[in-house]
Formats: sequence, C-alpha cells, structure tokens
Amino acid sequence: MRRTDGIWLAGGVVLGIAVLGALAGGAVWHFGCIHNVSLYLNGQNYVVEPVRIDVGSGAVGEERTAKVHIRNFSFKPIRVVGLNVSCNCMSAELLPVVINPRENREYGIVIGLSRANDNVEQIALLLFDDDGKMRQVPVLITGRCIDAQEKVSDSETKG
Repeated sequence: MRRTDGIWLAGGVVLGIAVLGALAGGAVWHFGCIHNVSLYLNGQNYVVEPVRIDVGSGAVGEERTAKVHIRNFSFKPIRVVGLNVSCNCMSAELLPVVINPRENREYGIVIGLSRANDNVEQIALLLFDDDGKMRQVPVLITGRCIDAQEKVSDSETKG
C-alpha cells in the first residue's frame, strides 16, 4: 500500500464521521433530543412532555393548571380528541385540538385542589387521533392541598 492510499483512506474516514455527525446534529436540532429521534424512528409521530407534573401547594378550592407540551414530528396533523380523567376535579381546554405538522403546542389541564392537608395525585389520559389510530398518553399530576391556616403560617416563616 502506498502512502497516498493511506491518506485517502484516512480522509474518507474523516469525511464519513463528519457526515454522520452532521446528520445526527440535524436530527437532534429538529427533534429536540436523541430520545425523540428514537421515538420517531420507532413509529411514534408525537411526544408529550412532561408526563409527570407537580402543581405545587394550594388552598382548598384553588385551581392549578398543569401544562404539557405536545410536539408533532410527522408531516400530517394530529388531533387531541379527548381527555379521560381519574376524578371530576380535572378539566381541560376545548377539544379537539389540532397540532399541525412539525408544530409544538402547549396544552393545559386544570386540576382543583379539593381536600385540605392531603396530597393530590391524579391521572389524565390524553386521547390522540394519529392518522386514524387512537392512542392514549397518561399524564400524572401531583400537588398538595393545604388549609388556609397552614398557608398563612408558611408565608409568615418565609417573610
């Protein structure tokens, strides 16, 4: 093997690595992270993040909004067509919601804090129509309901 053959071989390897790096970088830029790239390559057209949300502490009767981000990777619109909830203390924005191709949309799920001095843990199932296929994505919403007296004493210790 001549010396120039080795240089061409090394140059080809470097070029191949550069092309793969550019493709991987472009995929991460487009999808947000490697995890989202793998989801798309495995046939999932969208992602819902986060799927576990803590809405913090609040008084009895107070409502908190849990925000999820829905990202559509596909070239077709997807629709959020329903929401199944684990209690009647939860509601959501008007449905259906259309998420256009390559769009990232924020969606709010409202939870009412109903029992004093109790931790809240509820599940909301977002129902998607993904090109005729119905799919569900669970979102766990947690928080803590405190009574007014405890809220006053917490604010006094912080002040």
